[in-house]
Amino acid sequence: MGLPGRDPAQQDPGTVFLRADDRRPRRPDLRLGCRQGRRPGPRDRRRRLPRAPIRVAQRRARSFPARRARVLHASSRDRPQLALRAPAGSRRGTRTAGARAVPGLQPRLRASPPRARSRPAPRPRIEPFAALPSGADRRGARPSPHLTQPGVHHLMRSIDDSRRGMCARPFRAALRLALAFAAAAAVAWSEPPAALTLEQAVEEAMANNLGLLAERVNLTIAEASLVTARLRPNPVFSFSGDHLDLLGTGFSSANNGGPPEIAWRVDLPLERGHKRALRVETAGFAREMAEARLGDAIRRLRSDVEAGCIDVLAAKANLSLQRDNLRTLEEVVKLNEARVEAGSIAPLELTRSRVAMLQFRSGVRRAELDLLTARSKLQNLLGRKVPADDFDVIGEIRPAAPPPELDFNQLRELAVAARPDAQLLERTQARSRSELKLQLAQGKVDYLYGVEYRRQQGIAGRSNSLGFFFSVPLPLYNRNQGEIARVRAEAEQLARQGEALKAQISAEVKTSFQEFQGAKELVAGIEHDLLKSAEDARNTSAYVYRAGGATLVEFLDAQRAFNDTMQSYFEAQAAYRRAVVRLNAAVGREVARA
Repeated sequence: MGLPGRDPAQQDPGTVFLRADDRRPRRPDLRLGCRQGRRPGPRDRRRRLPRAPIRVAQRRARSFPARRARVLHASSRDRPQLALRAPAGSRRGTRTAGARAVPGLQPRLRASPPRARSRPAPRPRIEPFAALPSGADRRGARPSPHLTQPGVHHLMRSIDDSRRGMCARPFRAALRLALAFAAAAAVAWSEPPAALTLEQAVEEAMANNLGLLAERVNLTIAEASLVTARLRPNPVFSFSGDHLDLLGTGFSSANNGGPPEIAWRVDLPLERGHKRALRVETAGFAREMAEARLGDAIRRLRSDVEAGCIDVLAAKANLSLQRDNLRTLEEVVKLNEARVEAGSIAPLELTRSRVAMLQFRSGVRRAELDLLTARSKLQNLLGRKVPADDFDVIGEIRPAAPPPELDFNQLRELAVAARPDAQLLERTQARSRSELKLQLAQGKVDYLYGVEYRRQQGIAGRSNSLGFFFSVPLPLYNRNQGEIARVRAEAEQLARQGEALKAQISAEVKTSFQEFQGAKELVAGIEHDLLKSAEDARNTSAYVYRAGGATLVEFLDAQRAFNDTMQSYFEAQAAYRRAVVRLNAAVGREVARA
């Protein structure tokens, strides 16, 4: 069958026509997939098995995106025909939804007969067949504007969806990969670092310590109190209805009842004695107190965190020393075992060396336990809910900066002026003075002004009236005597607390300064006198003992002397750094680097 108005010789042999009104069911004609003038061969017979139409169409669209089905419509006078056009010489065919086709061939299918209706539904306007332009089935060609058949439109949409799916798959894969990297980065960002320096530990504690976070809430509470202090008293609105004839009496000139009245009234309080300004001033001092209290909490937390880091560093140094001693004793035990086998020494000396090795091994266990305890305490100060086993502090027990030269009198004056708890006491005293003024103002009475509009519905007629009111309480009994006495007593108490705090600050500064000076001298003495001598004695004794010129007792005595000297040195270094931390905390600012 050919196209109307077109020479059959010029038609594309790959075009197949489906007649929608052919009611006789037929099997697919396999010869339609062949070119003109050629009989079906063995290759055509091998491609007779049908496939699922939608899957085949999607596979064709993925493999050959340039192949696109074209629909040619018959005229309104002719019977509707559908045409699927494939390139000439193609081994694969295109099929419609619901049709069974053989791969590589273009079958002629008969559509099912239409259902009988009493009144046929109007068919859409169908344009007559037109010749397809050459190259119209190439990729990028605009689809025909006459695609109005529902089945073909569904097929075209499925092919386009499959193409879009092929393009969307790389995008979805990239999106999943980006989300995976983002999730991994979020997890890595949420996990705290395993190793910290002293400065990083202080910063993390300032951001995550639970006690400090709770103390910061006091600032919000103080701000809310300040907002409350700025508020003015609210006016009072009143509505009243008097002499209403709700019981059915019937007011008249005979009973002289009523008249019914309705009134609207507004009362405005007027505060005296500058109560609002004094409230705002007192709340402002309370906010400054909250800030000073937070600063004092930061001072104490910083001191605790720095001391915790020093404890971890000291425990690490002690553990390293104990492991070094244990390693030395293990080498001695191996040497003595070889000597016992050779008959050079008695087995008793081997037993002594083993006992000494076990003693040093127990010392290693105690040092490991001390290190775990110091790490757990420090992580609690940092605000970590679950302590990590691999947590560590970066640094050495020896301070990085040399000890500075400080003056006690300057430190004491600086501490009295700069410590947050001293500032807190000053703000508390200022608040007490402001509160005393406020309580004296509270003893003064406030005025109440009011205005009223009243409407009467009398027997003779209606009337409107306006009234003004003034109210003042009589201060006969309550003049706020109790609160005034309380604030005065608190002011006296705060004055005594201020004197006590100044004495306490001076004592803390003096104690910390003396501890700092003593620790500095102790470290210098150990480094100058004991450290080098103990190390030389240990090394000489170990060399002589390995050479066989000294006894085990002499070697163990030298080893224990070196061990005690190193422990004293590490403890002196830790004590010096703790003294620096306490001195900074006593002064209220950093005067020496820990």
